[in-house]
Amino acid sequence: MEKSLKLQSGQDQHKQAIKHIGIEFRKEWITSYIYEKQKPIPYQSKIPPNDLINAEIAKPIAYMTKLTYAALHKDHEMVSSFLKENDLAWKEVTKYDTKGGLCIYASVLLYLLLLETKCVTKNNLKFLQGYYHHEFMEQHIFHNTYKHGTFGLHSYIELNDYVIDTTIHQIAFLFYPGAHREFYFIGETTEGTNLYGYEEGYKTVYKYAKKIAKSNKLTVEEWLQHHKEKMNDYVLDQLTLPPLKGLAD
Repeated sequence: MEKSLKLQSGQDQHKQAIKHIGIEFRKEWITSYIYEKQKPIPYQSKIPPNDLINAEIAKPIAYMTKLTYAALHKDHEMVSSFLKENDLAWKEVTKYDTKGGLCIYASVLLYLLLLETKCVTKNNLKFLQGYYHHEFMEQHIFHNTYKHGTFGLHSYIELNDYVIDTTIHQIAFLFYPGAHREFYFIGETTEGTNLYGYEEGYKTVYKYAKKIAKSNKLTVEEWLQHHKEKMNDYVLDQLTLPPLKGLAD
């Protein structure tokens, strides 16, 4: 799970956020340039076209959403029908939930799984690292505590300039526990949530993938193949209905 940024009141919150995430990404993660020297790209919420997501593209989105949602809850039962507790996919996602960087891990893997579908190319995809800004409505318990909203390190991807974010449910997990549910952003963002990102190229994505795969003593190709198999197991699990009582007797 990503940590909220601790910013000082009375100062420009976005300038502070940019400075904080710039230092954080250089210190703990991978960047190809100094973020503070440029302005982040604000994402504008928009309704995606009906043909943006086909059946093949939907598979990795659903897989990553389920995987990260279960990790947030630290509940293996949510994925036990297609994933064993000692499987590297479960170990990875819980590792990044615990240490931070779940959104980076998920965005890297989603980016590469989408490329594997052959439905999109690198020209269609963008990988972004930056932060989210969430403002609370007046009736929310945190409205007075976070008068300028809350900021947090974040990563997401865009397909044809439409956001695809499978870990944004972290905000609901942190601040709306009673209403928390599994969800993702495709094109549209929820009211009060804004995304700001710095675009990184394919080389950065691949560096992340190589590092993660190496930690499992795998090549990037082997690592992706494993996740593709688990993704297909998940899809098959969703299509398999239990037999009705009496019919199997």
